[in-house]
Amino acid sequence: MKYCISIFVALASVALSGCAQEKLEIKNPFPTRQELVQISAKSVELDAVEQPEVAQVETWELTGPLPDQIGYRAHTPADAVEEAFYNAIGSDTKTLQGSESMHCAAREVGHFVLEHDKLPYESLQQFIFARCGVMTTAHGVQYRTRPGATQADGIAQAEGAVESVRKHADQVQHTVDAGFWRGQKGDQVIFVTTTGRKIVELQPTPMEAAPGGKVVLQGRVLLPKMSYAYGLINQGDFGYERCKTDPSVPMPAFRIECAANTADELAYFQLAAKAKSSVMARSLLVQLVWPGGELSKVYRSPATRRALVKAQREQRAAASRAEAQQEGGKPAAGSELEGGEQDGSEQDGSEQEGGEQAEQAQAVEPVPLVASSGGASGDFPDYFVTLLNKVREEANMNPVDHAAKQSASIQSVTKQYIAANREDDEATANKLIMGVMAGWDVDGPVVDAGISSSWIMSRDPVQLLESMLETPGGRQTLMDPMASQVALGIHDHETSMSSIVASYAFVPDEHPNRRTKRVLDALEEQREAFGSRAPKEDSRLRSVSRKLAEKIEKGDVGVVEARDLLMDRVSQRYRKPVYGSAFVTHSLDEIDFPKQLLTPKNLPVSIIVAPFTKKGFPWTMYAVVIVFPQQPKANIAGL
Repeated sequence: MKYCISIFVALASVALSGCAQEKLEIKNPFPTRQELVQISAKSVELDAVEQPEVAQVETWELTGPLPDQIGYRAHTPADAVEEAFYNAIGSDTKTLQGSESMHCAAREVGHFVLEHDKLPYESLQQFIFARCGVMTTAHGVQYRTRPGATQADGIAQAEGAVESVRKHADQVQHTVDAGFWRGQKGDQVIFVTTTGRKIVELQPTPMEAAPGGKVVLQGRVLLPKMSYAYGLINQGDFGYERCKTDPSVPMPAFRIECAANTADELAYFQLAAKAKSSVMARSLLVQLVWPGGELSKVYRSPATRRALVKAQREQRAAASRAEAQQEGGKPAAGSELEGGEQDGSEQDGSEQEGGEQAEQAQAVEPVPLVASSGGASGDFPDYFVTLLNKVREEANMNPVDHAAKQSASIQSVTKQYIAANREDDEATANKLIMGVMAGWDVDGPVVDAGISSSWIMSRDPVQLLESMLETPGGRQTLMDPMASQVALGIHDHETSMSSIVASYAFVPDEHPNRRTKRVLDALEEQREAFGSRAPKEDSRLRSVSRKLAEKIEKGDVGVVEARDLLMDRVSQRYRKPVYGSAFVTHSLDEIDFPKQLLTPKNLPVSIIVAPFTKKGFPWTMYAVVIVFPQQPKANIAGL
């Protein structure tokens, strides 16, 4: 089973208002380089990961019945075996629940195992949980087979599964949703248990998108201290879009609207939340919608795999050509390595059909993963980035560079991160992730970072990329159009692999007017939820704002000082009291604006936007100052 944490970075904006001479405190959320070195020096021994056998298929049809919406519904036991499980689970409603969706997932996994004698590969497992309407994260599957098992055997298995689920709930300290299924093929009887952590409640949501691809998600975050929820949705083979969060809905409730691409047969979406005091987001849920409006019960391997297999073939061909040139020879004429067509001879007088599927199913050859010492070999990270750039090329995106020195830094703490997660040491795990995101060994002015950590049932770079590109969180890390460099650390479990992959975006070389527009666009989007009009920049004070931005960037003035200087000029211009807000943020598109900027129906503003650096802080930051004249009460929305 895949355990993926997809982590998305959002530095908390610092806001100040008024005329007092405040000091803008910018707390550094990142551990120092020395702290990372100290953690990496600690000896860690990892127990071997028990790797179940898995089968990978191109297509698989689920048996059903299947739901047409995402939502909770209790399962009605069909026999004494199911009663032994679901009645016991239902008696402990504080930490456990048994649902129809989890029962569906257990049934569909069970049918696959009965057919293949192996678990489905993680891509199909994810499809099963999503298609069954499961509303949890960190999914787990356990199964046992017993030839000729009786009903009494089944009841004993169900009771044992209940105890296992209870222990799991005690460990994770979240409500656990569970399912149990007994199935049989011939003399072989199988018992399957599925589990997941419930950290979000979602109102019943149709799996078929509304006309135009509209998907509305409403619910409540169950994790404490979360201040903001947001969503991402896949677009096409490689893209993703950020969904719109309604700022008028107070947390822990949320209302999020996603725009699916109606040309997509299906699309994964992902919900996440972050605490106000944290720079990291927590993945809440990964689920599916059908933008075209027609639900399917057929799984097909991801389209991204075709591009990855093609990229790997090209990479191997290039390596063979280079080797042949070094040896003074060349590939055989007409061979694939020379770029010509392969021998088209038929076997047994029949033609090969389904060329695209044949390419997709072609076996891939893993490259050496780790050295015998347990450290990352140089081959894997370079090869991973090469394959990634082939995918980015397919998506008409700029290539990224491999930050080799940063990869070595990530590699030095990968085992420690795995150990912290296994021991539920959240403080250490968070510190290590923050250290990776800091990018101390990245050569460039980092302004943003994306990170994904995962465990996959493979040691193949193609399958690692495929797994990451299947969900919006992974795409946000790897397919960010602003990303400049990528680094990764890996740990070999002999038959599986854990990884930490990070991407780093640099400060874009853009005109000051472009930066200002990005802030105004973000402000306009949030004002729409309050029925307010788009803000308008006062062009007569634009030159003043730009000069102050230059001074901030050079370090000649501080953010608060620049705000106060601009407030003086705006006050002189309008001859009335003015208000000013100052922010420090890593993203001009994701500022959490105060209500004073959202509720006035009309809002003339003067605005400063400037990148700047702070000693001891690994990232470049943006200073944003917005000043506006006092508004009459009649101009305030809702009055």
